[in-house]
Amino acid sequence: MKNINVLEAKELIEKNLKNSNFELIDVRTNDEYKAGHLENSRHLPLDKIENWSVTLDRKKEYLIYCRSGARSGVACSYLKQKQINANNLQGGILDWQEKGFTIKK
Repeated sequence: MKNINVLEAKELIEKNLKNSNFELIDVRTNDEYKAGHLENSRHLPLDKIENWSVTLDRKKEYLIYCRSGARSGVACSYLKQKQINANNLQGGILDWQEKGFTIKK
């Protein structure tokens, strides 16, 4: 697991817009996701990680985020144990918005 800040995350996302071996995952609750999320992210709630983690491709790189970076950190630690390449967005969507980057509603 690698912790990356918002600026590194923005660069990583832009660099991989058309890369099928990269995916952005939001691990927040349904209500949080509906209230606003990063564009092109897939919603996979943390409380269901045991179910959805088995569907992830070990050849891909994942950027995981939540509200503040805590839940995504838990998710990344879990995924690392499963040999899945997951990066944690430190500061989460709160820092993303604080830097002035847009979210999709």
